[in-house]
Amino acid sequence: MKIKIQILLLAVLVGYLLSCNSGGGKGDAVEISMNWEKGKAYSYSNSANVQTEMKIMGASQNLSINTTAYTTLELLNKDNDANSLRFTYDSVISSFDSPAMNELSQNGMQILNGKSVDLKMADGKIISIDNADTLFTSVTDSMQQKVLREMFSTENLNGSYSMFFNYYPKKAVKVGESWTNKIEIKISALKLSMQFTYTLTSIENGLATISFNAVTDDKGTFDMSGMSVPVTFKGSQKGKHIVLLKDGVLQGSDSDSDFDITINMGGMEMPMNMKAKNSIKKL
Repeated sequence: MKIKIQILLLAVLVGYLLSCNSGGGKGDAVEISMNWEKGKAYSYSNSANVQTEMKIMGASQNLSINTTAYTTLELLNKDNDANSLRFTYDSVISSFDSPAMNELSQNGMQILNGKSVDLKMADGKIISIDNADTLFTSVTDSMQQKVLREMFSTENLNGSYSMFFNYYPKKAVKVGESWTNKIEIKISALKLSMQFTYTLTSIENGLATISFNAVTDDKGTFDMSGMSVPVTFKGSQKGKHIVLLKDGVLQGSDSDSDFDITINMGGMEMPMNMKAKNSIKKL
């Protein structure tokens, strides 16, 4: 049972981590950059649905996860190319179709409510994080502590917050032009990377629509009950961001993901498919 819950936690963590015409004409390149207003709060709702199907010894195990998070971002300071931001978890609620996982969620994710972390960013990447340990000091269960610590590592925050920052191109772009960016996350010893291709699809009424496609094909290991378990991870994600041109602030985002995960325990392969839908709205 403990191993099964750990496998499901792997799916939850990956799922959680792991979302017209041009007004000026196709010949006009535009800047899309982070020009947030200092001291201003930017609030968002983030809804995610993750469906997993896992096969253990020929038997299917299905899990449905729904998460709704309300968060607030604030630019604290801007020093040349570096930005200091505060990310506050106003409310995080997850529900599962598994009583055991619901109990873990109620005792785990909801402890984030009302708590904040301070981030320092440079060149669209998080380079340091403060106050992360204070988010889960009240958690006594070692498994939950491990999951939460990994969620709030610098590597994983770069992945989970990527929808707010990673779409900025390095230069002015035209409608139809594409650029790439790479996102990496780490879960135990398992390192995952996704190569994103962004395309400026349209500009209308001061809003830029940026479509994206991402692929991953990685191998690694996952620490499970003291064992180092080989894991393969491959799949794709696609969607679009709506961004306000004047300040680069995300207005909304929708994405669909489809991943195949294979866990090898003692020579026995346990395949898992995970599909996720994610929707972000600026409030």
